Amino acid sequence: MRQRAGRQVENSYREVAGGLQTKTRAGLSVDLTGKEVLLFSVFLFYILIYIEETLPVGQLFTLASVLLMLVFYGREHAWDYHIHPSVFLIYILAFACYCALSMIWAADPSLTTPAMRAVFIILVMVTAVYMCTYRYGKVEDLLKVIMYGGYAVVFYSILRYGWTAVRYVLSDSDRLTNELLNANTLGMCAAYAIVINFYFIIYDRIRIRDILMVPSLLIILASGSRKAFVIVAAGVFALLILRNMNRKDFAFSALKIAIGAAAFVILLYFLLQLPMFAGISKRLFDMFRALSGNATRYNSAYARMQYVQIGMEMFRDHPLLGAGIYNSYAFIGKIRGHVHLHNNFVELLACGGIVGFALYYSIYIYVLGMFWKLRKYRDGFFDIVFVVFFIRFVMGVGHVQFKSAATYFFLLLAILEIRDLKKKRAEDRRVKIG
Repeated sequence: MRQRAGRQVENSYREVAGGLQTKTRAGLSVDLTGKEVLLFSVFLFYILIYIEETLPVGQLFTLASVLLMLVFYGREHAWDYHIHPSVFLIYILAFACYCALSMIWAADPSLTTPAMRAVFIILVMVTAVYMCTYRYGKVEDLLKVIMYGGYAVVFYSILRYGWTAVRYVLSDSDRLTNELLNANTLGMCAAYAIVINFYFIIYDRIRIRDILMVPSLLIILASGSRKAFVIVAAGVFALLILRNMNRKDFAFSALKIAIGAAAFVILLYFLLQLPMFAGISKRLFDMFRALSGNATRYNSAYARMQYVQIGMEMFRDHPLLGAGIYNSYAFIGKIRGHVHLHNNFVELLACGGIVGFALYYSIYIYVLGMFWKLRKYRDGFFDIVFVVFFIRFVMGVGHVQFKSAATYFFLLLAILEIRDLKKKRAEDRRVKIG
């Protein structure tokens, strides 16, 4: 029974993947080239939202990728730019409008303006991606965009930093600077690519592309990003649990999971003792000391704990509407040198108040609720979409996400999975009625 349950998920994955291949072959008589270019433009867009600031006219390149999407979408659909009504787009529009309204009561409206502009620009760009993927786009397509896009960003960073610099950082237990790309952002981009690649390994099979995980892991170590390390560790562990979970043989599954967890922790412990892991190991232990109240004033974990305290004081002073979106700089910038609180939950409570916090996280409640409601219709991609979505949600404790286009890209991935689960539920009901 246990093996049969495991095969059901694996067969589900292959059915979805096989369906995509069948449709692709069938589409050769239509214009497959246009659809490939459309997907490639989405791929370019994902890469550019990470690296645009490192290019002389990066924002123009990002805009060009969006225009390319729209041109080929129009070409594929007789220039009919119909936007399917979605709670996803309404959500982004509502949050963007709240950002704009918060200028009225903001401590410094000039600080809110760039955040408001960024969210409205993201709305336009993500609407284009949504429109191009919702009709016939597959969850697998977006997963591979995130995976290969992450690898592309990794190789771009190696080329720009230089392999010699990366190797020196690794050998000296140092970390990459933020002069080119933010080290944490780079590390997390690579981490999500590795987690998705690991999913394809355990649910499908090993392929040549899997070797790309190696340079990505090296970049994570060079970035010294604690968040990236946690993403990989938590993502791999969660996928192994979900892959081996079997309700019909719960005791055996629980034993396997417990043994695997113990082996995983032991492996991590020994890895963190290696010289290559010294930099990230030190930062992880600094974080644990900060959480236990034993941090020193000279590490970043201690500073982030201080930001949380300041943010909660701001929230107590402005509980309902907040101090104004992105106005944390008005309270900490002059003395801390940072423009935000390094915590998405606290940043939104402090700057958006209860209303802004509830508005922003409403989509997360919706997605998690739908995943729970539709769990019995899970397909081959349910596990990986749930894992990366939930990890990204939790990782908001370590960085501000609402201004990042990548955040809404991951949300779109979850929305597409919900779309597929609803279709599967509808088909199941038709079969029962028939």
